[in-house]
Amino acid sequence: MPLTFCDVVTPHVVHLWDQVEPHIRRPLARQPTVRWHENDVLKAILEEKAKLWIAWDEETKTVAAAVVTQIIDHPRCRDCFIWLVGGSRLREWAQAGLDMVEAYARHMNCTCVTGSTRKGWLRIGTGYRDTGVMMEKVL
Repeated sequence: MPLTFCDVVTPHVVHLWDQVEPHIRRPLARQPTVRWHENDVLKAILEEKAKLWIAWDEETKTVAAAVVTQIIDHPRCRDCFIWLVGGSRLREWAQAGLDMVEAYARHMNCTCVTGSTRKGWLRIGTGYRDTGVMMEKVL
């Protein structure tokens, strides 16, 4: 059975968080500088400073993947930033997920969708291009 990609309304986030947290932990762990903990991400979502999306497996009633986005206002544009992505069965939900995030971004009057994801996403996301490399040096 295919996965269903959907956003999670804020009141339901806490009920799914035990399943979401492991998917969020992985991309956070890849960052050499600890900027965010899973609880910080949860707080941002509950305060509606970020939005949670999930790939839901109806057959097993489990979260197969999680995505967190943020709306970022810049001086000349509004950006829907794909902040965190983690989980499995990517090919089953990624394109539908990007389509939903893009529709949400349009609804929120964003001029673009960006993300600091791994290069493999460029093969999945139609119309996306590599705009550079995010560099980081831990001091």
